[in-house]
Amino acid sequence: MTLAEEVEEVRLGASMLAGGASAIAARCVTHPVDTLKARMQLRGALQPALAGASSSGGTTWHAARTLARTEGLVGFYRGFGACLLGFAPAQAAYFGGYEAGKVLTAPLRRNGHTAAAGVATGVFQQLIAGALFTPIDIIKERLQVQTMMAEQHRYRSPWHAAVAIVRARGVGGMLRGYWIGNAVWLPWNAIMIPSYEKSKAVAASALGCDVAALPTWAVAGCSAGASSLAVCLTHPIDVIKTRLQVLSTTEGGARVTASYIARTIAAEQGAMGFAAGLTPRLLTIVPGNALVWLSYEAIKKVLLA
Repeated sequence: MTLAEEVEEVRLGASMLAGGASAIAARCVTHPVDTLKARMQLRGALQPALAGASSSGGTTWHAARTLARTEGLVGFYRGFGACLLGFAPAQAAYFGGYEAGKVLTAPLRRNGHTAAAGVATGVFQQLIAGALFTPIDIIKERLQVQTMMAEQHRYRSPWHAAVAIVRARGVGGMLRGYWIGNAVWLPWNAIMIPSYEKSKAVAASALGCDVAALPTWAVAGCSAGASSLAVCLTHPIDVIKTRLQVLSTTEGGARVTASYIARTIAAEQGAMGFAAGLTPRLLTIVPGNALVWLSYEAIKKVLLA
């Protein structure tokens, strides 16, 4: 192995370790709002049965007050165990894919095609991490909303949920929504990564420093701005994905498809149905993503020092 190859191997290992650690830190902060997002996105699909049920009401604040009153703090952290067990390795794969993608797209960058390189890197890292994120996402979301669907979902733990899903739907049930999930996160990454890289370059130029020497607030700001844009543009698909993953275990769930859900939302709720849960999703992803990337860059610097 050459010295260059050894350096790249160390960088990849450090990136994966930094990515896993940053994911746990961010999830501790953002999970309560993510729970509100999942419940608000599902609420429209369960009406009118949900009239008066927990998390009813059209605003994030109303949903938060209702959940706090009916389930307490525990309600906000439903599904957190699945995240704790699975997000670290999934995020490690995500950031490992990010570093590997930058190496693979280096020829594009050298030829001045930085935007194309950023898009390709984002797509590459998502394809690698998506297979790990999908099962975690399914378990997490079903635990988050199970008090709204007590007749279908009665899980005691993340492991119990996983076993129940596999028994009911086979191993394929754990990957339900993989492609619709990628329909959310492939464009999300294709927007976020090049936007993040470009904003860092602009910030470095404005501050008169190298990208690697950007101050903490600048890295967090670049990440927050890029992820806000990506969230808004991909949110309608995320609404469809959440309902697909949760409703597939209900009676007749095997017949639920992404196109069926999209037509139902359009017919019953109109365009606003596709914006359900946008505020808590922004409040989950934007600060969470800023914290993840900030932690990632900081931890990677320490590991590579």
